[in-house]
Amino acid sequence: MTLRTRLALVGGVVVLVVAYLMVSGFSAGKVYYHTVDEFAAQQDALEGQFVRVSGVVLPGTVDWQPTQVRLEFTLGSAEGGQAAVPVVYDRVKPDLLADDVPVVVEGRMGADGVFHAERVLVKCPSKYEAAAAY
Repeated sequence: MTLRTRLALVGGVVVLVVAYLMVSGFSAGKVYYHTVDEFAAQQDALEGQFVRVSGVVLPGTVDWQPTQVRLEFTLGSAEGGQAAVPVVYDRVKPDLLADDVPVVVEGRMGADGVFHAERVLVKCPSKYEAAAAY
């Protein structure tokens, strides 16, 4: 084998390895998120599986217990549906979490009917709105 053939062969192997690592990394990190309505319709089938659920925090449901580092709230449909999912998060409350704020929760639905979140991602508004001047 000539030097040029060896270099081409090694280069081809390197390209294939890098392509494989990229594809496997992207597919492992990709998790589709469900709306609250979709999740509620498939709740039994998704029990115990790691999922993402997108919705809004229903007004009056946020219960932050700082001494126990426990956050409980109910996630409702952003599309105006009737579905609701109770959520428990045993970590520090995100600063921006409040009533009617859109969030994405990542975790598993327990057999107790409560979604046990491992992450709570608060969505930022799509545009900046300045605070009212007094």
